[in-house]
Amino acid sequence: TSTFDGSAKLSQTTWTWNGGEGVWEELSQMTYTYAFPNKIGTQVSRTHNGSEWINVEKTINEYNSNKYITQTTISKWIGEEWIDSIQTRNTYNSSNQNILTVKAKNIEGTWVSTDSTRWVMEYQTIGGKSKKILDEKATWSISTGWKGTSKYTYVYDAVGNTLQYDTYSFVSGQWINNQRQQYEYKDNNASFKTLEQKMTWNNSKQLWEGNSKTEKVYDDSNRTISTATYEWSKTEGKWKGKSKTATIYEDGVAKSTLMYQWNTTLWDWSPKSKTENVRENNRLVQSITYQYDETVQAYVNQTMVTYSYDESGRQYRTDNYAWQTDSQVWCSVSHNESTYDEEGGKLRSQVESQWKNCERQSLNTAYYYYQCDHVYYIITWLSEDSAIVDTTVVERGDIPNHEDLSKESTAQYTYSFKGWTPEVIAAEANATY
Repeated sequence: TSTFDGSAKLSQTTWTWNGGEGVWEELSQMTYTYAFPNKIGTQVSRTHNGSEWINVEKTINEYNSNKYITQTTISKWIGEEWIDSIQTRNTYNSSNQNILTVKAKNIEGTWVSTDSTRWVMEYQTIGGKSKKILDEKATWSISTGWKGTSKYTYVYDAVGNTLQYDTYSFVSGQWINNQRQQYEYKDNNASFKTLEQKMTWNNSKQLWEGNSKTEKVYDDSNRTISTATYEWSKTEGKWKGKSKTATIYEDGVAKSTLMYQWNTTLWDWSPKSKTENVRENNRLVQSITYQYDETVQAYVNQTMVTYSYDESGRQYRTDNYAWQTDSQVWCSVSHNESTYDEEGGKLRSQVESQWKNCERQSLNTAYYYYQCDHVYYIITWLSEDSAIVDTTVVERGDIPNHEDLSKESTAQYTYSFKGWTPEVIAAEANATY
């Protein structure tokens, strides 16, 4: 049950049911007074012993003119009087931010900061916003006095993005460096970090050593076009690359992805592999992966995947190929083909009749897996000015074909398609027409 003065709660009493007597009996009670509207000044808790209320604990809050608590004192009811027990004191800056919190215990009538904590914070206005530049905590013990537990410092750019974040350890009565994180941004935009670097302090050498680092590069559309990660080489005393990926976009879509590896001789990145994607009507139809050959200083074929779609735009077929270096041709590795349930559009079964001389190796609910010995070749089609028009993949022995090309008329001439040079024949190797 509660009593109110307007919207201010003055008391709240808890009752417990006495089943034997069939009555509600008072159990505990909280009473309140207010220093400001909705700001509790005094809170007293009591218990009921069956005949009267007995005081238990009292909390008194003191406020500054801005209605922030500057001091909270908790007292216990002992020997028919209130005895102060614990006190918390808060200090604020001009922006009403808490910059110091000290806790103390009352020992024989004297407030002593023992087993207490102190929290110091400092702020600075940057880019029109209040930003924390120091956060320090300490604990108190009679034997050592104040002992630091954690400390953080912050550095910002002109718009308030974090440039540096340092942590410290408390050793032999003083703060020493622990870890440092550093950041850089594209166009001062916090959403696009170009550098994220973590350093660790080597106290014996009195210097910073690297821990981890990530660098990113963005294009004018804020797409990530390069990501590189690093680790620290203790033997060299400098950053060593772990992985790097670069993406090339065409018409807003990722066209190529390049992977790099770290060259310890050059102490720089070297090409590792490349994947190129071909799209038609915004659908991925082919993906070729190349491995970088240091001997010839060029990318060479490695694997290829082609994708096929039905009239509804659903991908129903995937073909996997591996490049045969000796014969310089593509060889089929596996083929997955799906049909769909007309009602739910769900994968229902596979079609194996389209493949000959193939042995089914395994079966699960998603697809059949085939191991085949078919050899395939890439046919490249060029226009009269040697520009690539298209590339197609055909099985050995099949005759490749391509639709007729068209050429816009001019004021003087109109054109019709004549044919391909040389004459198109059954595929026995990669060919260009």
